[in-house]
Amino acid sequence: MPLVRFDLIQGRTDEEVQTLLDAAHRAVVDAFEVPERDRYQIVYEHPVS
Repeated sequence: MPLVRFDLIQGRTDEEVQTLLDAAHRAVVDAFEVPERDRYQIVYEHPVS
């Protein structure tokens, strides 16, 4: 079960973040053949400096 960490700049909508997370999960499932329900993602949003 892979853990994927995302460091994002603040300002994206919830829908944009969800689209990114969904696409990344599909890629992990396809590439590493992990079970679909093994989804471990951490999102950090950082302010623009």
